[in-house]
Amino acid sequence: MTRLSVLGVAFGTGLAAGAGMLLLFRVINYRKAVRQLSFLIPRESLDAWAEATERKLEAAGVRFRGRLYTVGVTLAVLASLYVGIFVFRNFVAALLMATAAVLLPDQFILQRTESRKLKMLEQMATAVRIFAAEFTQTPQIGKALGEVAARVPDPLGAVFRDAYRAVSLGKALDDVFSDLMVRLDFGPGRMFVQLLMAARRDSSVAPLFGELVTRLAVLLELIRKNRSELYADRLLSWIMLAAMVPAYLVMRATVPETYEFLSGTVAGRIVVALCFLSVIVWVVMDRFMGRVEV
Repeated sequence: MTRLSVLGVAFGTGLAAGAGMLLLFRVINYRKAVRQLSFLIPRESLDAWAEATERKLEAAGVRFRGRLYTVGVTLAVLASLYVGIFVFRNFVAALLMATAAVLLPDQFILQRTESRKLKMLEQMATAVRIFAAEFTQTPQIGKALGEVAARVPDPLGAVFRDAYRAVSLGKALDDVFSDLMVRLDFGPGRMFVQLLMAARRDSSVAPLFGELVTRLAVLLELIRKNRSELYADRLLSWIMLAAMVPAYLVMRATVPETYEFLSGTVAGRIVVALCFLSVIVWVVMDRFMGRVEV
């Protein structure tokens, strides 16, 4: 059997499995379905997914529980499969809709994370400047962190307040630096933590904080330029995505034959599939070409 045949069989098996799952939910009640699925999907996997999602939401500054997010995405996937199969009678479109239901929320979180990191990067220049001024006068890392925590607003201020609180409570500086390295998960943030580690052993490295401020200024200028070019394109893309459903409802209200065309003809089914395929292509292209590295 050729490789193409193997892929065809695997794809067909996946489609059949998806259809079987939908029929299972339609025949048996919800609790029984959950018990059946628990044998297929280990609870540990679901818990790990929820915990990873919780960390992503926290990094993006989204106040939402990871478990609620995973439940919402799962329901969106099931609803997409139902609409695609039983409303539009288009199995390919159903798979594309379900894929989009997973990718779009994740894309939103990714963009929020980038925005949050950019905000922290902008505040980082101020934080390093304040730290350098205080550390030059009194070479005490804890006191300098406290000055930054008091004068820098959120979201970066929250990171330094937690660090200063940990130092005040007697936590080891190595552990504080490790926590900062995790939370300042971008290039200049990691460089700042490395300078903190060096400054703990040798206070003569204080001038290097000034050099970091200069590098931050140059980096910010480049990132803002790139981001300004992407912002309009991303905003237009989200508007077009949000307009898909209202456009369909308007077309169906004004042209009653719209539904019959989209669900009952080959051309209409191709149109529906291409609409959701374009969503997936946009997400993939944005991640590869539109991401602003911070």
